[in-house]
Amino acid sequence: MCSALNIVVSMLESRIGKREAHQMICILLLLFGVSRKNIQERIGASHTTLCKYSQFINSDKISELFDANLYRPVSELEKFSEQIEKDFEANPPKTRAEAKERIKKLTGIERSLSQVGKFLKKKGFNARAVGFLPSKVSIEAQKDFLTDKLLPAIQAAKAGIIELFFMDASHFVQGGVPSRVWSKVRMWVKTGSGRKRFNVLGALNFISKKIETISNDAYITSTSVVLMLEKLAENYAGRPIKIILDNARYQKCKLVMDKATELKIELLFLPTYSPNLNLIERVWKFVKTKVLGAAYIETFTEYCQTISNFIDTISTENANKMDSLVSDKFQLFDKCQTLNNSSL
Repeated sequence: MCSALNIVVSMLESRIGKREAHQMICILLLLFGVSRKNIQERIGASHTTLCKYSQFINSDKISELFDANLYRPVSELEKFSEQIEKDFEANPPKTRAEAKERIKKLTGIERSLSQVGKFLKKKGFNARAVGFLPSKVSIEAQKDFLTDKLLPAIQAAKAGIIELFFMDASHFVQGGVPSRVWSKVRMWVKTGSGRKRFNVLGALNFISKKIETISNDAYITSTSVVLMLEKLAENYAGRPIKIILDNARYQKCKLVMDKATELKIELLFLPTYSPNLNLIERVWKFVKTKVLGAAYIETFTEYCQTISNFIDTISTENANKMDSLVSDKFQLFDKCQTLNNSSL
């Protein structure tokens, strides 16, 4: 019985807090007629506390018990809460240690790292990964492109009028890719000493989520782009094709433009510094995380083959994830908060 009670107490503590869990268990035991002495021995509640609970029970005011004016210690930092929040929102600290020092400077109060962490979480602060924003991005140019070209092209693709592709190259370097795993101790992953690159030029079909590829272990050049255009024209013969792509020199050059005109493929070049509008960028990140994160692949041949196999089957083996990644929802940077008081 005692063991079972301890399990119930532990479960409640993890969900509603230690004080509330003990309070609830004590009330239930009193309602079931367990003596105060036994409750004291099993739960550790004081005689005074149990008498107080009994008074509420006997007066049919149990619900008021949880609203009773019980002692709740208030942190001294609460008096400076608004000042701390305002300072941290304007210039977020990078670590709890930095937060601790700045709180001490602002308030004269020194707290442990764990106490600082609890206080910050209570106020809605959490350790969050920062995003990287191209410094020269033009938000207005992105909005205009999205409204005038990208969204109309997506609607045409959904209606079956055109085949819409998002094209970009990814360079997979054979080496360690940072990742996280759930484990009791820190894990180590072997990594090769070489720096060979597997280059993949991909064209992502917005509707089917299939990726057409041209790959090599040297460089992606304008010739690679021409080969991709020819591949798309052959695989989707008789269908109007539009491609969203960036302004890389090997893509925005006379050789590529002439070939696109010859094949009647329309190229829609993104505004500069706009990777957020190129959906295949999301997919490349997913590929690297899924295939290469915390993984060791011994030979370069096996490395290339593993990546290729994953890309070839990504639209079927990871259909749900691809539906989430490849959508008509785009992030713009007009409402982003930036560090160091910088503005767009």
